[in-house]
Amino acid sequence: MRFFKLLFFVLAILLLQTVLFPRLPVFGAFPDLVLVCAVCATAASGSASALALVILLSFFQDLLSAGIYINTAGKLLLSALVIRVKERFLGDSRSLSLWLVLIGSPLLIGVEAGVHSLLYQSAFAFFPLLFRAVITTLYNLALTPLIYSWTEGVLHDSQE
Repeated sequence: MRFFKLLFFVLAILLLQTVLFPRLPVFGAFPDLVLVCAVCATAASGSASALALVILLSFFQDLLSAGIYINTAGKLLLSALVIRVKERFLGDSRSLSLWLVLIGSPLLIGVEAGVHSLLYQSAFAFFPLLFRAVITTLYNLALTPLIYSWTEGVLHDSQE
């Protein structure tokens, strides 16, 4: 039962991220559920199963979105940051998730845009990128409590 719950979770996140959300952008932006899952899973448990979930989700996000594996690298680095900060953070893991989604979302969007502009030699439009980063970060922050609860339930069930 735990395996099927985890499989359903992974498939739901990947389908929402790669199929549904790109077709329903608001002001050219849509949430990054894989980023939110990476932060929430690592903040909730910080175990090897959370890192395996982050690797699985971000790798398949790159495969399904024709990425250059910047998602995998970025989300793993963000998970490592969560583990590092979690040791010294005085609040609970829910507030840690919110803070790191607030910091990580625009940071990863900026890095991804920079890498794309370097690789494809395209112009770097700062203000449209800033607007998209703000909208995406607001989406991610709005979805963080829901994803945190869902991720915590899935990881808790898989560790029993």
